[in-house]
This record gives sequence, C-alpha cells and structure tokens, in this order.
Amino acid sequence: MENIRDKKENGDATDIIKPEAGPNCGRSKELKNADPMLRRLRPILPEGWNVIWVGKETRPFNVLDSYDGSLLQSGSLLLEFPEKEATAELLPKRIEARLDGPLPRNVFETDFLPDGALRKIVQGRAGAWRLRVCARGMETAERYRIENEDRKGVARLQLRRLKCRNSPAVIDVRLGPYRGYGRDTAPIRALLEEIAPFPEATALFRSSLPASMRSLMKPPPEVRPDQGDRTAVSDLARYILDRVRHFEPGVVEDEDPEILHQYRVSLRRMRSLTALLKQVFTGQERETIRVCLKQAMQITNRLRDLDVQINEVRALGPSIPDALQTGLDQIMQRLRGERELEFQSVRKRLEAAEFEARFGPVSAILDENKGPVPKKISDLLAPAILKRYQKIAQDTAKIEGEIKPNQLHGLRVSFKKLRYLVDFFPQLLCRDPVKPLLKDLKKLQTLLGRYNDLCVLEALLLGQARQHPGDSAALMTLGAIIMQAHQKRDRLAGKSIAAVRDFCSEERGDLLPNLLGGSED
Repeated sequence: MENIRDKKENGDATDIIKPEAGPNCGRSKELKNADPMLRRLRPILPEGWNVIWVGKETRPFNVLDSYDGSLLQSGSLLLEFPEKEATAELLPKRIEARLDGPLPRNVFETDFLPDGALRKIVQGRAGAWRLRVCARGMETAERYRIENEDRKGVARLQLRRLKCRNSPAVIDVRLGPYRGYGRDTAPIRALLEEIAPFPEATALFRSSLPASMRSLMKPPPEVRPDQGDRTAVSDLARYILDRVRHFEPGVVEDEDPEILHQYRVSLRRMRSLTALLKQVFTGQERETIRVCLKQAMQITNRLRDLDVQINEVRALGPSIPDALQTGLDQIMQRLRGERELEFQSVRKRLEAAEFEARFGPVSAILDENKGPVPKKISDLLAPAILKRYQKIAQDTAKIEGEIKPNQLHGLRVSFKKLRYLVDFFPQLLCRDPVKPLLKDLKKLQTLLGRYNDLCVLEALLLGQARQHPGDSAALMTLGAIIMQAHQKRDRLAGKSIAAVRDFCSEERGDLLPNLLGGSED
C-alpha cells in the first residue's frame, strides 16, 4: 500500500469492474459504464486488486416521521422497508433493526420499537409520538466484492441509491472489510467518506421531499439577544404559520385526529405568541391577528371535542361492569355519526376560502416592518415570563377547600402560556435552569390537560343523555361512563393542585431571574 499515491499519479491500477460467474451476476460492466463514484476508486487500489460486481436488488421504502415533524427536523431519517424481511433503519446513524412487520402507526409510546440502539435514538429524539408515512421511495442496492491480487476477498462494498418520486437520488456507500484487512482497506474507506459523506446526502434527501414536508422540517429561526422584538416575534410567527399551512391538508382529508390536534396546537402557539408579546404590534394589528386566529380555531372546536369524546368513551367503556355496557356500541355509533357530520362541515368551511385568503391579513402584518419603537427581544421576554409566573402563583394561592373546574382550567391556560414563552426563545435562556422548568411545565400541562378532557367528556355525555331520554340501555351506559370519568377527574384534581403548589415554591421563584441570563454551552 506504500505506493498508492504513485499509482494515483500514473493511473496504472487494474480495472476495478469485472464479471463473475453466478446466478446474480448479469453481464460484465465496463469501467466506462461503472458508477462515477466507483471509478474514483481506481487510483488508490493496489496493483492487481479488483472490484467485482456481485448483484443488484431493489425494494420500496417509507420515510416515517412523528406527526409534529420532530424526527425529520432533528436531522434523522427513519426508513421502513416493509417487504420480505421487514427492517427499520435510522440515518445518518446507520442503525438497523429487524421487525416482525411494519412499524405500528397508532401507538403513542415508542415501546413497539425493537430493543437496542434504534429505540434509544428515536426515543431521545421524539419522546411519545405517533408515526406516519411522509414520503415513499425506492432503494436500489448494488453489491460488490473487493479482491486482492491473490483473488481473495478483502471487503464487501455496497452502493445504495435512495430515491423519492421526482427527486434526485441520494447515494449511500458502505464498506465492510473482512477480518484482518481493516488496515489494508483504510485508504478506500477514507476516500469513500470523502466523496460520499452521508450527513450531506441526508440533507439532500430531506430537501427532495414534498414542499409541505420541507416547510415542516425547517428549524425555528435563530434569535439573538440584541435582535429587535418585532423582527424576532414576526420571524417566529411566520415559522408557526408555515406549520399551520402544512397540517391543514391533513385536516381537510381527515387523515388522522392527531393531525387536527397538531393543527390546533400550531394555531394556539401563534395566538399565544402574538398575545403574550403584544407590545410589538399596534392596537389595530393585535385586533386583526386576534380575530383571524380566533375564527380559525372556532372552525374545528367541536370536531376536536368529538375526537376527545370518542377516544375517552373507547378507553373508559370496557372498564364499566358488563351489565352496563349494553348501550356502548349504540353510543359509539352515534358519536361517529356526529363526528362525520361535523367533519363535512369543517371541510366545507376550510375549502370555501384559500389558506392565503384566510390568513392573508396576518401575513401582511408579519411582513410589515412598521410598529412601536423596537426594543431588544431579551428585554421583552424577561418581564413576560415573570409576569406569567406571578399570575400562576397568585391564582394558586386563591384555591382553598373544594377545587372548582374553572380554577384548574384557568391554571391550565396560564401554564400553557408560560411553557410557550419558554419554548419560543430557548436561545435566550440559560440551559441549566430551563431544563427542569420545561420538564415540570410539560408534566403539569399533561395533568391539567387530562383533567380538562374529562370535564369536556362529562359535559358532552350529559348532552347525549338529554338528546335521547327514552333510550334506557344507552342511558345506563352513559351514566356508568360519566361516573368513571367523574371519579377519575376528582383524583386528577387533587394530584394536579398538589403538583401546582409544588411548582410555585419559593425556590422556583428565586431561580426564575437566573433563567434569563443567556444560553450556556
């Protein structure tokens, strides 16, 4: 191997492609027709070494992502190869796992993933999530064997092309030295890493996905502490509006209730951003944004409530006594019928006007540079976080004796707004105190959100009972489910208020000012 560089200059290495007998080997490939990447191996191969074409395979794949786009946005690709021996692969980590079948789509936890590195990486990226197919493509894999001058195999070489429809192919090259030949093949590995760095290919592959997916995968805009408040808020609001635009076709097509949920979360985040940091807009601009986003949310309010109701009845129904389950199928049938009618209404309203027409006034405001005298965004963020925390502490102190649903509902809204403020501009916050704060905020938001879902369920089921007073079987089942929901709600109320009081400790209040000192490495 010591004269490799001389060979590169003189170009006297042996041809690297030649035929091999066997059922998978087709005709000989001449060097001029070989892949350009393989031809670049020629100058560094020792004299007498050859690259032998072994075979070629093609198979379809799915690109999977969570509904909020967090996995693709993190820079990872989760590929599912469903045919033959089903496998899942995480790129660019190149972690592969065998599956018993396709990855489930309707599981909220990642427990369905095989044990090992794949599950660990995915859990770290996305947490609790659901999967969906965001793109489909075809993989073409050509296998080669590198032989030395004695015709002994020294390494396996695989050249993969991953291609989605109407997009450029992405090349992935893998070299697997046989035992004892790692040092001899090191120059080949170095060249392959130089000419086919997979992280760059991953970026190319992501860029070749549909435009709606690319907008979802964009990272949030970077914010500097000295950046103007209007610019920072408008940039982030445009980013969130892109996510709303991405999710709306899935709502119109009724792809999955989780898409509707993410659509509403994006609208809510945008509404909170423009309301909590309202100083950057004029009074008329604030009113225009408020009315536009309120109308957008109202379109899907009842549809989302029915989704929650159906999920809760499905979860609580089997837990009531068998004798009281006689009306369960009838209740579910009615709920699904109501949901279908409501979905058709939502679909008509969303299709009645183009997205740009409905959100055009908001986009125009975000693109407008005029407004109040700009301040640094860091100066605006600090008082907003402290003000929201103080409101939570004051509202918590007022809760005595029996806990009322409207009190916990108010706390839920306040905690949601505080979490959004912390989430909006993480670059401006110290990393050490913000991690435990976000962890506690997510826990509280989950508890209070679950409590609110059960309150909504009770109200909707009582409405169902009033609509069908003569149906005794359905009334018995409704009564049993309402009782189950009420008991669960009471348990959650005590647990939630205890967690809220723990959050509003003096220690937390002392730590909050340190949150705003800038991001730490």
